[in-house]
Amino acid sequence: MATVLALGAPVGVAANAETPAERCARTAKDGDIGACSDAIAADAGDIASLKNLALAFLSLNDGPNCFRVHQDVIARMPDDADAHFGYAVALATFRQYREAAAPAREALRLKPDDLLTLRLAHLVFEMMQAHDESYAVLTRGAAIGDRLMMFDLAQHLRGGRGGSADPVSARLWLERAAEHGHVMAMRMISEIYREGRDGAARDLELAARWAERARREGFAP
Repeated sequence: MATVLALGAPVGVAANAETPAERCARTAKDGDIGACSDAIAADAGDIASLKNLALAFLSLNDGPNCFRVHQDVIARMPDDADAHFGYAVALATFRQYREAAAPAREALRLKPDDLLTLRLAHLVFEMMQAHDESYAVLTRGAAIGDRLMMFDLAQHLRGGRGGSADPVSARLWLERAAEHGHVMAMRMISEIYREGRDGAARDLELAARWAERARREGFAP
């Protein structure tokens, strides 16, 4: 009788053994510098492991090394929007907002409709009190349908940050945010119609409708 040979992993080697890059990807968030260093030593051109090394340093609150690795990634991949985004996130994490502005702007240039990039840029510009840039980013995000940025744009317009207050435009964006499911916007729109302000006629039925929807969505008065 012929002997059937089992084909598979060599004796003593696990069939599902991780590569250095796979281990780096799995453990970077836990600050495993060694795993990512091993992956890069095995393949100096492994950009994914280099990005994960930056994440590992970030997990350990090691700003200088985190920034150094991000700068290396950008030097190798100057047109990689995610590389600029990651660097901006790292800088913002350490509250270095002014330094984060340049990579945030570059990420926006490369991916102008990416919502995470728009939200990050808004945070950076707000912390810098760069109202014109903040307004431009909010307008962009709101125009492409992000309810969080619609709501923030409404607050920007209501408060007149960087310009004159515009309560009517603020109400319109607030209502759009509510229509897209923003619960606080629903509650605020309900109050506006109940009181009849910001360019809206008093409408108790509409106010009650928005209040009820807010309650259904989980708003606790």
